[in-house]
Amino acid sequence: GITWQQYHIPENLTNEEAKQSIKTVNVTGYPGKAPFWGRFMTSSEVKVTDFENGRVHYDVDVPPSDGQSGGGVWYQDPNKDKPTLVAIHTHAGGVSGSGTFINMDTFQRISRLKRALETEIDRRGGN
Repeated sequence: GITWQQYHIPENLTNEEAKQSIKTVNVTGYPGKAPFWGRFMTSSEVKVTDFENGRVHYDVDVPPSDGQSGGGVWYQDPNKDKPTLVAIHTHAGGVSGSGTFINMDTFQRISRLKRALETEIDRRGGN
């Protein structure tokens, strides 16, 4: 699988900076409907329509399927050696989709929550 370490996380990218520099993103995940049934990772490049209120909005030719939520929304910055993660896909409907904007602060909060959950699972003996 793909790990967080395979992505660059933006430090302090603002909505306005993103609007100026990011025109397309890739939505990656594990679709839960036929024919994939969550078994295969897919990725689609889509056109960004807006960055606003902590969300990235994009148009899609083929709507992301059930199971895509939680997948990375990323783009390849030519100045970086790995993809830049800008959002986590959370919504789709019709020919549009959106994801929650992510920056280093958001990433660190997710990491702290993950560590706390892992600690609690270990404390309970892995159950």
